[in-house]
Amino acid sequence: MTLTQAFSPNPAIYFAFNSPAWSVSVEAFFYLTFPLLALLLPYAGIRRVGRSLLLALGLFGAWLWIAFHYAGNPKFHWYCYVFPVHRLFDFAIGVCFGVVYLRGSERGWFAWSFAAATLLEVAVLSGITGLVLAWPPVPYGVRLGPFYTPAMASLILVLAAGRGAVSRLLRFRLL
Repeated sequence: MTLTQAFSPNPAIYFAFNSPAWSVSVEAFFYLTFPLLALLLPYAGIRRVGRSLLLALGLFGAWLWIAFHYAGNPKFHWYCYVFPVHRLFDFAIGVCFGVVYLRGSERGWFAWSFAAATLLEVAVLSGITGLVLAWPPVPYGVRLGPFYTPAMASLILVLAAGRGAVSRLLRFRLL
């Protein structure tokens, strides 16, 4: 009821009653921290596309390092996958990519042809598939946390442009 279960490292608590609810707990934390991020990130130069991408890359590197650092910890799964403070890296990277999308849209960067957009969509989806198939040795908690973040953020960015076959197919209610 308090949406704080993800702060507990005990699986009997963060998976209690309704096991997917830990995710809602994390999202509630994001909603609470967004005003702070909105105030602080502009000081890191997030209003500029290049700086926003560099900040996202830096956040990803720090998150990946932390995840690998805790790989031997018994609470590794909770810490790298469930713990809201750790997932804040993921959220901040999403905010950075949101700025890239907004600034890029203003400047017409996503006015790709249908063929080019479809090629980008298929390339990013293929890259994600390749990561899934080629990297089973990466610790599970790292794969659940930071490992796929750049590829997934890229997928969201490419699909948000809405110019290719995949994004057009996803507009159908059935899909």
